[in-house]
Amino acid sequence: MNSFAENLNYLIRKHPDSISTIALNANLSRPSLYDLMNGKTLPKSRTFTQLCTALSLPIISVQKLERLIKSEKVRFSRKEQQSFITQKKSLFDEVSALLFSMGHEISSSNDQQNIDLIIRLKSGRLPIKISPSLNEPQSILGSLLTGMYQLSAKKGYVCISKVKNHEKSLNSLFSYYGIKIVSTKSLIKELNQYK
Repeated sequence: MNSFAENLNYLIRKHPDSISTIALNANLSRPSLYDLMNGKTLPKSRTFTQLCTALSLPIISVQKLERLIKSEKVRFSRKEQQSFITQKKSLFDEVSALLFSMGHEISSSNDQQNIDLIIRLKSGRLPIKISPSLNEPQSILGSLLTGMYQLSAKKGYVCISKVKNHEKSLNSLFSYYGIKIVSTKSLIKELNQYK
């Protein structure tokens, strides 16, 4: 079961209407709704809108489900994966070039599952995870925590293309562990304090 399906299951189970009523109100057949709930399919745009309306979801829940759908599409769609990889490589190159031009000593991580860049400072090393967006915040958080543990670092950074509102809301969770979600520009400002 994928993250979208898990979240949808939770929302449907806590809803006062029966599954049959929810399916009817969303103009879905029960088998189609069960396919969504079991992670066999992802909803098309119109179906998603009808389902959110049938469940009377607040905007924050709708946005979370949209992010989860996007995350699942990136994970399973070859085209989306290629686009994500291209965007990540571009952001990686941009951040690396900027840090190098500022005189920072940087290296790439051998373990691509955890962190992307390591900055060597007088006080130790800082791990950086680079991602075009925070589609999978739990995975990114876990990767950085593993990287911080391996480097004995007390701080880490997630560098994304642009920090959006839903990513700002994750900052309190990440900062609890000593990790900041930053854009390229903000990362440069942050690292200037270590010079």
